[in-house]
Amino acid sequence: MLLTPIIFKTCGVLGLLAISRGVLIRASEKRDRWFIFGGLFLLIYSVYLKDLIFIILQSVYIVVTWYHWHQKISWRGKLIAIFK
Repeated sequence: MLLTPIIFKTCGVLGLLAISRGVLIRASEKRDRWFIFGGLFLLIYSVYLKDLIFIILQSVYIVVTWYHWHQKISWRGKLIAIFK
C-alpha cells in the first residue's frame, strides 16, 4: 500500500526533471519530446492528487506541446519536398 504513493510521487519528480531537461536542450524537436513526456508524468501525478485545475492545465499543456511538435515536423517535411 505504501508503494502506490511512491510511484505517483516518482512520476511527479520525473515530470519535473523531463521538463527541466527540455529547457536545457538546444534542439527544438528533442525539446518538445521532453516537454510532452514531462507533461504526461505530471498529468499522472495530478490525477493522483485529484486536483482538477492541474489535470486540466497538464492536459492543455500536453495537447499544445504535441501540436507545436507536430506542426514543426509537418512543416519540415513540406520544406524538404520542395527542395527535392
